[in-house]
Amino acid sequence: MDLFVTDPDRMENHHITTTSHADESLEDVQSMAGMWVVEGGGSNDVEIIRL
Repeated sequence: MDLFVTDPDRMENHHITTTSHADESLEDVQSMAGMWVVEGGGSNDVEIIRL
């Protein structure tokens, strides 16, 4: 994950936002993330990565 975010040689345009919500249900967090407005008409798809 760190390499994906920081690798200067990646040619893809990507934006990643990470959050931690220890006291909230997964459903609540997904609902909040799905409401985000993406500038320029991009996708606000939510991907869950559990560590």
